[in-house]
Amino acid sequence: WLNVGNWLEGIAPVDGDSVHIQAGRPNYPSLSDLSGAAVQLSRLTIEDGALLNIDNSELRIAGSVRAPQAPSISSLGAGVVLNGPVGVHQVQGAFPSLQVIDGAYFQNGNILVSTTLEVRQTGYLQLEAPFALQVDGNFSTLESGRLSMGAGTTMTVEGDATFDGGATSGLLTGGTLNVFGNFTAGASNAWTFAADAGHTVVLNGSALQTVSLANPDVSATPTCSASCFSSLLSNKASNGLVFSSGVKALGSITVTGDTLGASGQLIIGVTGTSLQSAVTTAGTVGYTSTLQVGSIFLADTLVAFGGDGSTPLVTIGTTPSIVSGAYALNTFHIGGVVVTGTLDIDGPNARIGGTLLTLGSGRLRMTDATDSLSVAGAQFEGTGTDSTFLT
Repeated sequence: WLNVGNWLEGIAPVDGDSVHIQAGRPNYPSLSDLSGAAVQLSRLTIEDGALLNIDNSELRIAGSVRAPQAPSISSLGAGVVLNGPVGVHQVQGAFPSLQVIDGAYFQNGNILVSTTLEVRQTGYLQLEAPFALQVDGNFSTLESGRLSMGAGTTMTVEGDATFDGGATSGLLTGGTLNVFGNFTAGASNAWTFAADAGHTVVLNGSALQTVSLANPDVSATPTCSASCFSSLLSNKASNGLVFSSGVKALGSITVTGDTLGASGQLIIGVTGTSLQSAVTTAGTVGYTSTLQVGSIFLADTLVAFGGDGSTPLVTIGTTPSIVSGAYALNTFHIGGVVVTGTLDIDGPNARIGGTLLTLGSGRLRMTDATDSLSVAGAQFEGTGTDSTFLT
């Protein structure tokens, strides 16, 4: 890096310079002669096919940076830090690790981060369609750092995703965030992760995944008054999903495939909740339209929220539809129940505040002498109930 013979006009870069590294050269620069000292550039351009070894020296860039899509920046542990002043800067390319700590950076090509990506201090990173952001390690927002995603944007995090920075209200208006590790919204403020309609989070990791929101919005209103999702999807083949806090989506919550555990938590999909997994430890599940259950369902309470999102309804007009699978009941169910799968009475304390209605192949099952069900009304139009289910 400091060898003047490697640079145009025999002048090695100093802090504040813009650097352009061309392809097709016999040698490429290395920061190994800086003994770990940081380098501060104003801009950096690396042509396709060119290389840069930053060794143990942190590379700081105050303006735009363009690196090839294929890995071109090698490192022995240090990373790239974007610390631009007020203004608009652009970023694209492959990086060993990346921090955005100051300034506003806009994506203008695919971004690949081999380890960790952090947006912190006053940093701002805005994704742009049709480009993709791939993080092979963990992602986080910290301090006042913020991430923005719009329609058509795609971000994939192979590790954990943590939002504990500035408020994201109005910044997550579209796109898809794929997370293969845990998802966390911290307590730095109430809106560390507050998505708008059109944004989707997909959880498809192969290991157990946990969703935890320090300040969850647990109302049924169609806005985020604290941390909440727009749409949340999970289709895990194994190892399960755990909600360790209340979880709300302005759109839908759809969980298919493996088990969902949400002990004592409130789950609300404002426009629809589809739990096609085996829900074995859910606390309360709220809904404003239709609840679909595809496997064994052991919620303590189901709550039908009214049109204004404030009061539970107990009329059959907004009752959940048990579309398939089974709903095991041994507690008080607010409102009525429409069953097209199986309603299992699982003890002496089952009570339905509205009307029980079976349709299609819907059926009621009571097979133990201690089973007891109290309902406000019952209408059996399903074809599934026979003597083998009422023993």
